[in-house]
Amino acid sequence: MSTAKKRTLNEITEHLQQLLWRIDEAEGVLEDGIEEELDALGVEFKEKANAILWVCDQQEAMASKMKARAKALSAKAKSVERDRERLREYLLRSMLSLGIERTSTKDYPIVAVYKSPDKVEIENETAFVAAHGDDEVLCDEVTTYKPKKTAIKNAILDGEEVVGAVLLRDRKRLGVK
Repeated sequence: MSTAKKRTLNEITEHLQQLLWRIDEAEGVLEDGIEEELDALGVEFKEKANAILWVCDQQEAMASKMKARAKALSAKAKSVERDRERLREYLLRSMLSLGIERTSTKDYPIVAVYKSPDKVEIENETAFVAAHGDDEVLCDEVTTYKPKKTAIKNAILDGEEVVGAVLLRDRKRLGVK
């Protein structure tokens, strides 16, 4: 069993460069044993390059698996978030139907129905953009027009008719502390 320490790619490269420099200094005349040393270093270089490329392939496979797992976990997180929202809506509907505005539980001292702030909902984005797309007060220019919901809300509250948008009022949300 060989106990010789394997050289790094940098060490192999440096040794090859020194040999090539010696050949250049000797104006192409090869010293005894230098050809065998060059051949051995060439083989060692190829073995090291092969090992490095093998590790690169393994890392690429690992990164690919991690990306796939991250995508799956992201989809699962979105599903859990949707489930959470459904459960909160379920509890809110039950509390509203029973006339319960505030209660407490073993783990949550405040469970209350609060009035949510008014929220703009764009019912028909195509119609909204056609009517207000050039209005810098109501729309941010992106690649497409993005409605400025706060400005739209203020415009509606000021009595302006904003085509394609309505102000949702008296909405409820569940607050848990």
